[in-house]
Amino acid sequence: MSFKKSDYCTLVQQASDGVVGFRQAYSKFVEHAAIHQKSRSLLTNYSRNIAQLALHFGTVPHFVSTEEINSYLYRISVHEGKSEGYFKQTVHGLRYWFRVFGNEAKALRMPPLKAKQSLPTVPSKEECKALFKAPRTHKHRFRQTRLRSAGLSKGPAGPDRSTHRILCAYRLGGDTKNTGTMRGVQASLGE
Repeated sequence: MSFKKSDYCTLVQQASDGVVGFRQAYSKFVEHAAIHQKSRSLLTNYSRNIAQLALHFGTVPHFVSTEEINSYLYRISVHEGKSEGYFKQTVHGLRYWFRVFGNEAKALRMPPLKAKQSLPTVPSKEECKALFKAPRTHKHRFRQTRLRSAGLSKGPAGPDRSTHRILCAYRLGGDTKNTGTMRGVQASLGE
């Protein structure tokens, strides 16, 4: 089964066609985002989630009660198994939508979003030595050592970066602990 571009209809288009008043409200939403220089991805993601909510309730989101919105958010996070990112984008999109339409009180009644607190990932002593030995020139080695020891650099140091640096890859472990792996450490430790 193949889809042609003419057959494809976005959620925003569906909501504009199926929900009374959504087209006018959405145009005001887009206008406000453009005036305040919001990014294109913000507009795309928030619009998609707001259109989904409008299609679910069959009305413009600022006419839906807070209790109904909270039950919808509960349903998408628990029963439909949507991701945490989708949930957060929906909440942030609704907050922005309500502020555009002058409903600050409703925006403040949206559920709070708590950030996960985690400890920073610290490389081992051998990994640090390998990182500091990686730059070719003494100038680059000195700069990287100073910046990293002061905690000022998370990436490569300065505009003239070494092209032969070690790649540090950190992945999220199963128990939400960051696990550090370094590629090329054995070769640089033996030098």
